[in-house]
Amino acid sequence: MGFFDERRSRVKRAFTTALGEGRAQAYLLQRCGPRGSSEYRFTLDPSCITLR
Repeated sequence: MGFFDERRSRVKRAFTTALGEGRAQAYLLQRCGPRGSSEYRFTLDPSCITLR
């Protein structure tokens, strides 16, 4: 497992522990695109994000 995968796993575990499996899904990175040229995105709608 590479550097990015390890960090992504830690973030997933933290969100899932804090929010539960269902509620955490909106905050997790999702892989999009074919293997080899895939990218990662949040599926959370940008209008739902506020900075304080």
